[in-house]
Amino acid sequence: MLIVSLLFCTLPSSAQEESGQNGWQKFMTERLVFDIQASLSASSVTNIASSVDIGTRLSRRLYAFVAYGSYWMLYSDDAGQRHCSTDLMGGGIGVRCFAMPAVLKSVDVRLKVGQSVGGRSMTCTVYDVGVHGRLGGSLLVPTVGLGFRHAHLHTAGLSHQNYVYLSIGIGL
Repeated sequence: MLIVSLLFCTLPSSAQEESGQNGWQKFMTERLVFDIQASLSASSVTNIASSVDIGTRLSRRLYAFVAYGSYWMLYSDDAGQRHCSTDLMGGGIGVRCFAMPAVLKSVDVRLKVGQSVGGRSMTCTVYDVGVHGRLGGSLLVPTVGLGFRHAHLHTAGLSHQNYVYLSIGIGL
């Protein structure tokens, strides 16, 4: 179902598509986004992540990006409050679905995968899917998003995490 939705999003757009840029500018000026994500759950575990995504357009609506960031898991156990953290490196693809000129510059669906790097306190592989909006049209564009993350933890004593997250950030 998700793949079918992404395919429909890549269909040619109408007059909502950005104009006023030549082909080279459209290709090269796509993405630089910094965002912070926090889990929206009532459990005793709080998940927080930050990332920087740098990417470029592959077509008029499809783009690819590389991502680098940090992931923190805050939780309580018998020994009291604890936390684990790791650095993540990965990448993903995004599809610009539509724009609402009065409110949102664009609404995108993004798929992202990241893997732990470095010798931090936990190792994991994370999988994200989310819907993200870009607000306004100035040079620095606020972004908001809502998504789902599965964190497959490879560290002994820690269970896998599935959660919905809210994301805010700044993009170019």
